[in-house]
Amino acid sequence: MALKSDIEELNAAVGRHFPVYDIRVNFDLVAFYVNVDEFTLDNQFEALRLELKDKNIYPVLKKTGGEYVINIVRTPPRKKKSVAVNAIMLVITIFTTVLAGAVGWFSYMGQGEMFSAYNIINGTIYFSVPLLLILGTHEMGHYFMAKKHNVAASLPFFIPSFPPLGTFGAFISIREPIPNKKALFDIGIAGPIAGLIVAIPVTLIGLHLTGSVNQAFPEGVGPGGSTFISFPMLYTLLAMFVPLPKNVLLHPTAFAGWVGLFVTAINLLPAGQLDGGHVVRALLDDKARYISYGTVIALTFFGFFFNYTGWLFFAILIMLLGMNHPPPLNDTGKLDVKRQALGVFAAFILITCFVPTPMQYVPPDMSFAVSPATPVNITAAGGSTIIVNYTFNNTGNTAETLNTSLSNIPGGWSAWLTLRGNESNATPSDSLTIHLPYKGTAEVSVYVQIPANNTYNATIMLNAASKDHTASRAIILSATRSPAH
Repeated sequence: MALKSDIEELNAAVGRHFPVYDIRVNFDLVAFYVNVDEFTLDNQFEALRLELKDKNIYPVLKKTGGEYVINIVRTPPRKKKSVAVNAIMLVITIFTTVLAGAVGWFSYMGQGEMFSAYNIINGTIYFSVPLLLILGTHEMGHYFMAKKHNVAASLPFFIPSFPPLGTFGAFISIREPIPNKKALFDIGIAGPIAGLIVAIPVTLIGLHLTGSVNQAFPEGVGPGGSTFISFPMLYTLLAMFVPLPKNVLLHPTAFAGWVGLFVTAINLLPAGQLDGGHVVRALLDDKARYISYGTVIALTFFGFFFNYTGWLFFAILIMLLGMNHPPPLNDTGKLDVKRQALGVFAAFILITCFVPTPMQYVPPDMSFAVSPATPVNITAAGGSTIIVNYTFNNTGNTAETLNTSLSNIPGGWSAWLTLRGNESNATPSDSLTIHLPYKGTAEVSVYVQIPANNTYNATIMLNAASKDHTASRAIILSATRSPAH
């Protein structure tokens, strides 16, 4: 049924809450010009909204040219949605965060098989549970605040992912227009504050466990590389209350707390449909769009300048979801001083939880140096054995394995490699595998046996290769005939 045919019923409904002095009809939009008492305006409008919402009709209040206008709009009937999807996504996310926890615990303790019962149980207790508790509390903060303001909202949808986190976070769906600025502000800020209330003790517990377990930080980044995280100011402040030894690995629970602060910062970005976007729209009205534009520009800058592509992803996501936040149904008035102060506190939380480069992957660098670096020139008599010593220095960021070999050995000559100090136990061979520790060295001797009564000019090559680096060194030999006896 079109709104035009319901004018009498709508007029009666609006008239029960506001004095109506004019009605204008334009297709499916009915505009009621009303007189208001600004002290009771919010309560009267909320009563009108609740009266009409069951009919899928919503009032939209605006102040235009000094007049208050209530536009009545109809929305399609809302279908009741099953929570089965929420439950399925939660179960999958529990599974993926448990796997991520097992991977993290294995990397932390280095015991057994990666997905052993030991690693799965500890990964669940020390990572999956605290992380899902932070994310779940964040979203339930939104949910219960929406219920408090009589706004229909879904239960949280958890998004599964792969290690190291196992989840992309969670969200709730607001299923009807937000009634006023107070509700918009409260729903927006409730999630970050609720999540932060859990993230702070999780972080403190994690830092305590970090010091208690005291797992030594490994030398180098490892053959698979390493992911390093940067700590926001709030994390550093919390660490001041829990003294930590130097050069220890961060406990998985401490990492879960870090993720909680990181998620808080992302959600409080003052742009679009993010929690921070709700907050600044409630505080600044239409001027909030300039903050949204500035946020996207800043994220793009951070993405390029600090080489963190995650910020570029969020900038694109904000643009796709819409940079201009829609207004609430009642877009008049200002927030009270308490909420304004809470908005300043939200900005403080954002600043103290934000880092320009949250995570950075450092790939393994298996480079090395060989000395002497220049060709070795030797003149020797036939029948003699010459020895050339080389030193291999690990100049990369991880332990590495070098495969060394000799080439260009003239026919009838003998040449072999040994590790210095191990000559008596070595089997002569023209190839040798060297295990080069992080920042370590290895000394290799090249033996060349020249046949008697032979003259020859030869260039024997020493070749060495790691996973991503190669080097060759030349031994230039001039063999003279042995003196006659």
